Amino acid sequence: MTGSTTVNIHSLISTFYQPKGTRTQIIADELNFPSDIYALKGQIQIRGLDPEKELILIRSRDGRYLDEDAIAAAMTDETALVFLPSVLFRSGQLLDMGFLIREAHKKGICIGFDCCHSAGVVPHRFSEWDLDFAVWCSYKYMNGGPGSPAFLYINSKHFHKTPLWPGGTDVKKTGSLT
Repeated sequence: MTGSTTVNIHSLISTFYQPKGTRTQIIADELNFPSDIYALKGQIQIRGLDPEKELILIRSRDGRYLDEDAIAAAMTDETALVFLPSVLFRSGQLLDMGFLIREAHKKGICIGFDCCHSAGVVPHRFSEWDLDFAVWCSYKYMNGGPGSPAFLYINSKHFHKTPLWPGGTDVKKTGSLT
């Protein structure tokens, strides 16, 4: 339990989005919560890359639902990271997280989810599914109300990673956040 959802997204994307070689793109979706998209664009920009080229937004056929097979098909050798909602806030569609995690991992891609619209309503099995990371809030279905804290999850297989801050600053090397 820490911070806010958007701060947690920035912290996790800073740590997990490590563009290298041809793997520079982040996959998200056009129906995602706007602040998630702003955070992803910001993380791409901090690295000196162009969000118009590096943020791949999966399109919806009808403006309400996403095709999970289309998401999996978009995962290519250019994909560095996938970040999706567990539930689409516009329609209530529950994405098959297990399927998407398996598809990402088959291609060597880290994947994370914003679970704000499912935490407290839908059971999650992050470790069992081998999810890399997730964020969620407590103010919606956990009845925390405005100003209540958010949460983040990092799979124990990633505990060796050094947390990074925006711009990729390694706090252990610099001794500060500046």
